[in-house]
Amino acid sequence: MSLCLEDKILSLLKRLKKLDNIGDRTYIVGDTMLVCLEEKISEEMVDKIGNIDTDLSWIVLRDSAFDDDCDLKVNTTRKLRTIIKESRKKRPEDILDLGGIL
Repeated sequence: MSLCLEDKILSLLKRLKKLDNIGDRTYIVGDTMLVCLEEKISEEMVDKIGNIDTDLSWIVLRDSAFDDDCDLKVNTTRKLRTIIKESRKKRPEDILDLGGIL
């Protein structure tokens, strides 16, 4: 691995913050990416993610955490996309990229 790539990875790891109020396997990376690796996703967890006081650009959720609950998956995607869009309206100079949700 190149030294430059190693530096970038180390820089990100230094900015990794565990979100215990959501779950044991949920993290904020660099203040703009949320990674939720919980085994189960609930509406309560989605609400907590939606209330995080930061401008998220990417939200990564574990697909298998939804089991077969398609309604929860669809509603979660819609809710989190709306939250990201609303936070971006506050900063119109940024480009909205929703490719990282689910």
